[in-house]
Amino acid sequence: MKFSVRQITFTAVFAALNVILSSFSVPTPFGGHLYLTDIAVCLAGITLNPVLAVIAGAGGAALGDV
Repeated sequence: MKFSVRQITFTAVFAALNVILSSFSVPTPFGGHLYLTDIAVCLAGITLNPVLAVIAGAGGAALGDV
């Protein structure tokens, strides 16, 4: 499977956005937190094909946890 430069760039941008947003959370009234990484993961899933969305979501979340 070949990926274009544009697809790889969007994957990297969504992974970086995922890393940045992993620092921020919104407290919920029931004692939990809503992390803003969900926004980046959902946008990547809507915008990219499934393989690149998994790379952006999982790779960005893994780097954000480090």
